[in-house]
Amino acid sequence: MKIRHVRAVAVAAVAAVALTGARQSGGGCDDNSGGSGGGTTTGGSSAGAGASSGSADKGAAEDLRIESCEWNGSELAARVRATNRSASTTYTYTYKLTFSGFDGKTLDSSHPSIPAVLPGRSAAKQAGIPYDVPDNARLGEISCKLTEVERTAV
Repeated sequence: MKIRHVRAVAVAAVAAVALTGARQSGGGCDDNSGGSGGGTTTGGSSAGAGASSGSADKGAAEDLRIESCEWNGSELAARVRATNRSASTTYTYTYKLTFSGFDGKTLDSSHPSIPAVLPGRSAAKQAGIPYDVPDNARLGEISCKLTEVERTAV
């Protein structure tokens, strides 16, 4: 093979990687083995990407992941990361974040957003809701769930 052929193949390979949005982090795939089932995190350990099957945009649901979920003594807090897998479109992500107690009962929810995530990049949002635990109540372990996930081209 001549050097010009090798160079052409290398350029084609780089272009293919750039156009598909593949990255060093494993080709853009997350560790969600649950398909489109609800993404839930308990006690700050991520259990996958997340939106319930009620999500209008499955691609958007796959772009979001709960990184942490906890009660920090004064508020229910969660960190959510959006990874824009597009090669050319900037997206804003909106979602419903629901906090549940150890017994599965909903404690509270919010509707945060992660604005203007550039193609091939990720951004995180720390969301918190003030929450007072009643006297003698046991809060236990907190879980978080993402639903109503949408992404809008900017």
